[in-house]
Amino acid sequence: MSNNAIGLPRTLLVLAICAAPALGAGKSVVVSGTENPPPHFGSLVGNKKACSTLAGGFRWESAERKQHDRRFRGLPGASSGVVFGPEMQLWITRGAGDSLVLRTRDINRDSRLRTTSARDWSMVTYTAKQFKCAGGMLVLTPMPVLSAEDISNWGGKGLLRGLKLGLLEDGSLAWGVQNVSTGHHGSLFTWSDTSAGSYKAADKAYWSWTKLARIGEGTGEPAPMDAGRR
Repeated sequence: MSNNAIGLPRTLLVLAICAAPALGAGKSVVVSGTENPPPHFGSLVGNKKACSTLAGGFRWESAERKQHDRRFRGLPGASSGVVFGPEMQLWITRGAGDSLVLRTRDINRDSRLRTTSARDWSMVTYTAKQFKCAGGMLVLTPMPVLSAEDISNWGGKGLLRGLKLGLLEDGSLAWGVQNVSTGHHGSLFTWSDTSAGSYKAADKAYWSWTKLARIGEGTGEPAPMDAGRR
């Protein structure tokens, strides 16, 4: 038997093995991190209070916040309402028709700085279909992110962002963000700098967690924390 007669089946076999991951890969998700708060955060208050006691004021822990910029950069489904500053107030209320309203605002500790971002709320409203109470936490369904910069940061062609919030027994808030990078492709054959063919690879989901301290009790609007206010 000639080398060509042997080589052709081998080539087909190699391609078949390389193509195998494409079968159903586009519907799968590779998950990094955990969908539950880290154990050192402490215990959650419980199911019954997951969506009823989150109204109030909270702030980012500054040191931890700065280490996770891109992971916590925006709220799901928001074109504004960006969670970005080293410290941030959060005010969560229930709106009309069983909707949920999330508001964020900067904290300004510099008396020389004049800014409206520490006085005006950025607001995002979610319908009853976009969130649920599950496992002692408020869960926001992953929603498309439109920022091209955010999408490219995660390496895919698209990006979905979800959110999980849970009140902890020490009064702080567990804040978990799920970034789902979509539109990934792999090569059927690669050799050195050469590649041929492609298949739809699995989506990639990344969970990141931080802990927010409570800055005010009750369900009313927290007062601005703005050192530059006159």
